[in-house]
Amino acid sequence: MSLFSRRYIQKMLNELAAHLSSEKRIDLIRRLDSKRLNQNMPAEMELAVLWSVANTGDLVVEPEWWGGNRNPDGYSESLVEGKSVIFDITAVSNGSVSQLDDMKKAADRVCQFASSVKKKFGKHLNFHFFEEGAITRRYNKRRVLVKADYELSKTQEARIRDWIDSRSYETGPIQVHEQGVAFQIGYSKTPHMTPLVSTSMPPECYSLTKNPIYAAMDDKRRQLRGGDKGALRLIFLVDVGADLLHQIGGYIHRSWSQERTYGPEIIQNFIRRFSSEIDAIVVLSAWDTRFRES
Repeated sequence: MSLFSRRYIQKMLNELAAHLSSEKRIDLIRRLDSKRLNQNMPAEMELAVLWSVANTGDLVVEPEWWGGNRNPDGYSESLVEGKSVIFDITAVSNGSVSQLDDMKKAADRVCQFASSVKKKFGKHLNFHFFEEGAITRRYNKRRVLVKADYELSKTQEARIRDWIDSRSYETGPIQVHEQGVAFQIGYSKTPHMTPLVSTSMPPECYSLTKNPIYAAMDDKRRQLRGGDKGALRLIFLVDVGADLLHQIGGYIHRSWSQERTYGPEIIQNFIRRFSSEIDAIVVLSAWDTRFRES
């Protein structure tokens, strides 16, 4: 999946060439060419932001003289009239909100075991993770039943081994239920490069601070420390498929039974807490004009 056409990506790379070191250009191209969505989509948006800032007149990419632990993504004296601006770019997707990484880790471990039973069998598996709800006070809180450090128990290994050896996978999936973990394993004739995972639970957050959006902003806040104290510090928060960021500027449906937090609330809380360190959060979300309402 690509946000921009290859021709437009090449146009941005060409016009940004004077601002990029050879190392930065190689890094961007490597990520742009990646088949992983968590690599190519953030790289496209980073390229678009840098290109847009460069078109205001002034841009220094990854200024080494800034003085922090890591170089910020960019510095500009033309982005805001009369002010110098130091900025960082970070991308957020539903995967980072909905425990996708944890599901992939668990699925990968099961695939490795399956391939030890039958060569390359793990490449044919797909996983659907179940969810649970818990009542806290008068609210219903949901979570995916998965653990990042999950390992198959001997009992489940034996069940999966028998499912494979008996060829039961040809007639239907198998379910795994252990403490804090529940998922279904299916088989497809077509192999996959990485485990296919899904869940019925939508991406939701229940804390203003314990969520991937806050964590991403806080990481960039630390990165923007140091340097010119008079410079504006800005974070570009890029939507690469994050429902929580889609809600900004639009209607938010609230339910009395759901103690959820939303993108605008998370960002506003962060700005209030770190107003002396961060001057602005700019949220960018791609818009497909083919589906724009008239």
